[in-house]
Amino acid sequence: MKTSKLVPFACALAIGSLTCAVVNAATPVVQAPEASQQAVLALINNLAQSRAAGRGLLEADLRAKTQIRNEAVVDGRTFMGDTSVGPVKVSSSIGPAGAEDTDLVMRFSGACVHREFVREHLQLKDVVWTSPPDDPAPTIGYAYFTGGSAVTLFFDATGTRCLTAVRMEPESVLRQQLQRSRSTPAHPQSPG
Repeated sequence: MKTSKLVPFACALAIGSLTCAVVNAATPVVQAPEASQQAVLALINNLAQSRAAGRGLLEADLRAKTQIRNEAVVDGRTFMGDTSVGPVKVSSSIGPAGAEDTDLVMRFSGACVHREFVREHLQLKDVVWTSPPDDPAPTIGYAYFTGGSAVTLFFDATGTRCLTAVRMEPESVLRQQLQRSRSTPAHPQSPG
C-alpha cells in the first residue's frame, strides 16, 4: 500500500492578522488498490456516456449506483448522494434541471486515485486548468473527450496528486472555454 505525505496547516485570524501553522507534517494518504482505481475510471466513463445521452438517463444511472441517497437541490444543482468504489467515496451533483445540456460534478475522498495511474490509463496529456496562485487548495485539471462529453479530471497539486473532482459537460462547452482561454490568460473552469 503506497502512501504520500501532506503538510496540512491550520490558520487563525487574530486581531487583523492571519497566522498559520503546520498541524501534522506526516498525515498519510492511502492509495486505493489498483482494482478500485480502475473501477473509478470505469464509473467516470460510464457516467460520461450517460450524461451525453440526456439528463433522465444520467439521473437514473446515478440513482442505481448511489448507495447513500440524500438528494437535495441547492442553487439549481441536484445533489444525488454518495457511493463507494472500494475505499474511494464519490459524491455527485447534476447541473440545473432546465439546462439544455446538463453537467455532472463528482467529488472524491477517502483513498487516493493517483494522477499518474489515471494519466497512464486514460492517456491524458494536456493541462486544461490550473488553480489561481492564491488558491488554498490548488488543483490541476486534465481533460479528455468521450462519447459527446468533455471530462475534466482535477488532481491535488500540493503533493498527494490524488483525484479530487471530475466535471463532465458537453464537448462544445469545454472547447469554447479553451479557445477563450488561449486568447485571454484566464482559468477556463473549476470543478464547480
